[in-house]
Amino acid sequence: MAPTTRATARRTQKTESSLAPAHFYTFPAIRGIQAGREFYTGMIPIRLLSKLFAFDSEDVPPELRAQRILNEARARKIKDYLVENRSSYVFNSVTVMLDIPGLGSMEFQPASENTDFGSLKVDMQSKFLICDGQHRVRGCIKAFEDDPDLGDESLPVVFFLYTTLERAQQVFSDLNSHGSKPNSSINLLYNHRDKKADVTRDIIEGVEVLKRYTDMERTSVAAKSSKLFTLNGIDAANQALFSTTFIPFEEQVRVGIRFWEAVFTHMKDWQDVFERRVAASDIRQNTVSGHAITLIAIGHFGNMFIKSLQTNWIDETSYLIEALSVIDWNRNNPDWQGLIIFNDKIDKSKQTCVNLGQYIHSHIAKIKHPVPDLSKVDTSSEKFQAIKTWIKDKLAERGYGVSFRDTHEDMPWEYKALLDLENEGYCKKFAD
Repeated sequence: MAPTTRATARRTQKTESSLAPAHFYTFPAIRGIQAGREFYTGMIPIRLLSKLFAFDSEDVPPELRAQRILNEARARKIKDYLVENRSSYVFNSVTVMLDIPGLGSMEFQPASENTDFGSLKVDMQSKFLICDGQHRVRGCIKAFEDDPDLGDESLPVVFFLYTTLERAQQVFSDLNSHGSKPNSSINLLYNHRDKKADVTRDIIEGVEVLKRYTDMERTSVAAKSSKLFTLNGIDAANQALFSTTFIPFEEQVRVGIRFWEAVFTHMKDWQDVFERRVAASDIRQNTVSGHAITLIAIGHFGNMFIKSLQTNWIDETSYLIEALSVIDWNRNNPDWQGLIIFNDKIDKSKQTCVNLGQYIHSHIAKIKHPVPDLSKVDTSSEKFQAIKTWIKDKLAERGYGVSFRDTHEDMPWEYKALLDLENEGYCKKFAD
């Protein structure tokens, strides 16, 4: 026997077992109860979607509808997703309220006695009001226009009976207030259609410090966690590293592994965590070396070389990554104030990441460049010009520029030569 609550719920519905003469849509469906009201879960063939659903225009005031205005750009993205993943796409159910013409306009017909499996018959004059999923519906309609073979495939739908506009608006609010999107890290971990996500996962797998100390699920590292990085932070850094480089995805994995391994050799804080000399939590608290903004800035820093040199850049400029080793990454470094720290908080904006990347680049000047020992060389004009020419050739050979701002009289004269070169315009500025 059916439960009493179900019988009570049925009496609240605008249905009759004896249907008035009319034309009906029939959907295979399962009957259920929520909040004392019957609802039905059914399937609608994609070919029927354009006939069943209409979309509110901007002319309808928001207080007179139970749905936001349709965003056609979002619907096109859903259409593209369906078409591009024809053999593997998946959609969850759409929530619809049935505004029927009157009694006898809707009936659930169980397949057998005392079962909730059966058919839902709905008068063709009924209005199908979407409370959740209008972009999925619109995307499917557009995809069907491109590929009629989709017509026999189905979209799952949950049907509720429309009672009042206020009730329909409340359903929309409830459905959209309590949903929770997966965070960006877990989405990257599970997304096997995105080639960029594949690249990031493969790079992490290939770099031991990243593999061991990256939280693959969360977007922020807990205070006492043994992890140093997050998956979404590493991914953002890789996007910065390969921005506008047009390097094939397979090559990005190889280059990315070599780059982050080279970075590791010049990041003492990372090495201390890896060798378990210092806890990851202490590094995160007392330095900025493990923060996502630093990873992204290092990505921008590396991108300068990739865009300038393209081929064999890691071989030609690997020693330039030494600039990382001469930076004071402690959080109390006064350089961070106004650069990445404002009001005692780290700013995570895109521009701040770019600024930090340029700050790292400026420290190339503090590396001991492979120039000969000139301490005993005569400072005659001919030899001075010779060393200028030698250094200029080295700069051209390696494809980078060095900026020196110190003009102290007793600085090494080979540095004066470099400064002179800079003033003559030989120092090359990297593309932003």
